[in-house]
Amino acid sequence: MSVNAIPMDEDDEIDTIKEYIGKGATHNVKLSLLSDIVKIMGVASRRGLFEANEMSFAGRVHDEVRGMVVMALDKARSELNAKKLETIEEEAEEETGEAEVTEGVKVLDITEEDSETIPVSDSTGVQSS
Repeated sequence: MSVNAIPMDEDDEIDTIKEYIGKGATHNVKLSLLSDIVKIMGVASRRGLFEANEMSFAGRVHDEVRGMVVMALDKARSELNAKKLETIEEEAEEETGEAEVTEGVKVLDITEEDSETIPVSDSTGVQSS
């Protein structure tokens, strides 16, 4: 099946993409790519590449992409913790013959400093640590 491309200007193309996305279209993207996009946006804002009337849009996109990355990392961390806890419980059961459930055990001790690889900036584009 071939699709004939209709030439469009950039604004029409952006509107078409927004309409497509608005209908619930999704696509899998690597977290590393999203993280790189956030970093590029931070560099671009520090270098003054956005005009004043573009700042809120750029900031909104930055925050949304960064939020997706952080949410995915949190989910992955929770899944790893659950798997690690399950392994610990299985090993304890093999050793003692009883399953031990330990509530509140922090399986992975990952600090924000260890896991934070995405720069955070406020609405003015000023980066903080």
